[in-house]
Amino acid sequence: MLCEKCKKKKATVFYNENLGTKTRSCSLCADCAETMRRTGELEDVYIPSASFSFGCSESAQFGNLCGITVPHNIAAVRTCPVCSSTLAGIAESGSVGCAACYKTFLDEISAAVHALPADVPYPGRMPRKFRLKQERAARAALLRDQMKQAVLAEDFETAALLRDQIHTLQAQD
Repeated sequence: MLCEKCKKKKATVFYNENLGTKTRSCSLCADCAETMRRTGELEDVYIPSASFSFGCSESAQFGNLCGITVPHNIAAVRTCPVCSSTLAGIAESGSVGCAACYKTFLDEISAAVHALPADVPYPGRMPRKFRLKQERAARAALLRDQMKQAVLAEDFETAALLRDQIHTLQAQD
C-alpha cells in the first residue's frame, strides 16, 4: 500500500483517530507521518525509523465501566485540545476520543483504572489453547464437586462416571 500523501513510498504508519462520532484514518510513509507530526496534523505519534506506536491503546475503554467520576466543574471546563472530548463525554461513552485525551485526562483515567477491583477477571481475548485449558479446569472443578455430592449420597455409579470424566479432562491437558 502506498502513502496517501506522497503516493511514492510504502505506507508504514497507519493512523486512526476518533473525533466524536467521526473516524479519521491515514496510511502514510514514515517521512510524511513525521512531517505531519511536526506541523501538528497528527497528534502524539512516535515514529522510530519506519514504525508507529501510541503510548497507550486507542481501543481502551473507560467511563462508567471503570467508574470515572466527573466533577461538574471539571467536566464543563476541560476539553481535549485535539478532539474536543470532555471528561463527561468519555465517562458517558466509555471510549477515549483520541491519543491526546490520555494526556489531558491522565489523572482521572489513572484513578479509574487503579480503582478497579483486583479480583475482576479479564473479559477480553486470550489465546485459544489457554482459554480451553481454563475452561477444562473450571469444568473439572465442577465435576469434582458433583462427585463429592454423589459420594455423600452414596450414588457410587454416578461418582465413578464423574471420576472418569475428570480423568478425561485432565488427560487433555
